[in-house]
Amino acid sequence: MSRTSEFVWRTARLSIEGLPYLPYDLNEPQYARLLCERNCYVCQRKDCDDVLWTLRARVCQRCVASLPLYDRNYLSKQPEAYRDLGILPSERTVVGRSTRLLGSNKWAKRFREEFQILNTQTERDEWISRKEKEHQDLKKHASLCEKWHRSHIEDLEMTRMDDIVLRLNEFGLAGEAEIMIEDDEDEFISHRLVKQTAKLTDYSWNSMKTELIKLLSNHRAKRVALEMPRFPCWCSDPHSIWSRAGCQWYGR
Repeated sequence: MSRTSEFVWRTARLSIEGLPYLPYDLNEPQYARLLCERNCYVCQRKDCDDVLWTLRARVCQRCVASLPLYDRNYLSKQPEAYRDLGILPSERTVVGRSTRLLGSNKWAKRFREEFQILNTQTERDEWISRKEKEHQDLKKHASLCEKWHRSHIEDLEMTRMDDIVLRLNEFGLAGEAEIMIEDDEDEFISHRLVKQTAKLTDYSWNSMKTELIKLLSNHRAKRVALEMPRFPCWCSDPHSIWSRAGCQWYGR
């Protein structure tokens, strides 16, 4: 990598607020790819937000099951001198409905090849000591990245939700959406069309608005039906009740 390219990548990285420092095991372009390119490293599927930070890889839910388990069989393929020292990178993550401790064939191959070219016991002891320190650094950096990534994802999801609420205002349903958000109702907050990191575009909105309008209209109708008996003085004017519900009356 040229010095000019390195400068460009470093400048871009430093402009991202709260981003953890460049780790020892990645150069600037490699780190940028891990952070910003949302393709699964196995199948190349787009919009992959699942990152195995310790293993330095983005792997979608479909492909994560193909990674090797970090178990006795996996470790038995490593030199006996370090297989039980806990220096090989691993990551615990959810696969389907269970939690698994996963390894990486790429990391295992790299460690094995590095160790096998060492000729003396002194060289091997020094290599193991270095890997023990690097492993601690790797875990620390992975933890920082996980916290940053979680915050970044939440920000993107919140931005999308705010944009959706803004567009719902055109249909008189922004207030109903805000009620559902305030009440922490998953039916809206965790809806597959709402809880995404993708930027809301005119095209995507036009393809999804009918479903959300139906959802919010039904929710408002049910809520008003339940709350009307609490305000019998309004029962003679259903239109007034409906309008006030849309404007978040009833003590909201």
